[in-house]
Amino acid sequence: MTFAPESRFLFAVCQQGAEPALKSEVDRLGMGLVPAYSRPGFVTFKSPSPLSPYVELELTFARAYGLSLGRVENVDEAASSISQNCPGRSALHVFPRDPRRPGDEADSLPGWDQAESFDKELRRRLSMGEDVALIDASLVCDVLILEPSELIIGCHAHGPSHSPWPGGRFRIAAPNAAPSRAYLKLQEALEWSGIEVRRGRWALEVGASPGGAVYALLERGARVVAVDPRKMDERLLERPELIHLRRRVEQVHREDLPDDIELLTMDMGLSPRFAMHHLERLVALTRRSLRAFVVTLKLKEWHFADELPEFVARARAQGFANVRVRQLSWNRQEVCLIGRREP
Repeated sequence: MTFAPESRFLFAVCQQGAEPALKSEVDRLGMGLVPAYSRPGFVTFKSPSPLSPYVELELTFARAYGLSLGRVENVDEAASSISQNCPGRSALHVFPRDPRRPGDEADSLPGWDQAESFDKELRRRLSMGEDVALIDASLVCDVLILEPSELIIGCHAHGPSHSPWPGGRFRIAAPNAAPSRAYLKLQEALEWSGIEVRRGRWALEVGASPGGAVYALLERGARVVAVDPRKMDERLLERPELIHLRRRVEQVHREDLPDDIELLTMDMGLSPRFAMHHLERLVALTRRSLRAFVVTLKLKEWHFADELPEFVARARAQGFANVRVRQLSWNRQEVCLIGRREP
């Protein structure tokens, strides 16, 4: 049997600014977890009893979480701690804490050069090769770089609530032809959720201008109906697989749409409650063929996060068996709500 460590401390990494929302949802779990040491984008919680790395927590605002096994200062100490605490590890995740909020500067991945250097050196010292694809219950050792000389050693067992990516960070660069960063958000949402974009099938993209998400869908082989009263990128309008309905979402009716729309994606600058209203209406229009949706909910005020359980319940009431909500790494002050008909 694989050795699995225990700890009374849990770590979680999140977007800077989301710490209060994360603490609130952890409190709602009713597990007695109390906030302990924290930094911007990083929170630890103390448990009244020891926790196993196999604990599964469905947390909206934690990009990654696991047992916290202690702090070290350098690679030597990290290798020693990993050897002692995670001998049965299947994978190694080394990642930095995000040093700023998304959008504060140009979108980039600061800190990853050091993380990659640490990762390479730790694998050499631990005689570890590259990670294989994770399966449920795979034991993952986490090394979080808070500062260049402050590392957190952690551990989690991979499962449905965990990201397969180190630190929950989906590392991708937008191609030059992508008209906006919506490309990044949708690509991450599709990979995280496992929602398939089937080649040659119709997708409905609402709030489409200038076309970043449309570009992502076309790149995956979809045909797209794009809804937005604003202009689309001229290069996209040349694509025969694209129909642009230049109107507001409330002006879209059943007769405007193909009969076999399989995927609905939506990202509009509305309050979450208005966005949910439009989602429910569009689901009703496409119910016969719709398989899944991906919706961005804007949290212009953090207290909107308190309404998310209601929105998840409303989405399930529309006939979607698998509904999840997560603040993904390319989201700003917003979350990604997905629904799939199949479990």
